[in-house]
Amino acid sequence: MMRNIALQWLRCAKDLIVKDDEVSVKYVCLELGFCIEYITYSVLQTCIQEAP
Repeated sequence: MMRNIALQWLRCAKDLIVKDDEVSVKYVCLELGFCIEYITYSVLQTCIQEAP
């Protein structure tokens, strides 16, 4: 579930990067940060579920 959300953030970043302007690049950084955050939480949830 969270990885799907991360993919949505990644798609948004890809859409913004093609605009090639300074403001869009700032938003690309934010979108990628959200993407990394969701991937991290996804891995953390998996680790918690697998922990004894």
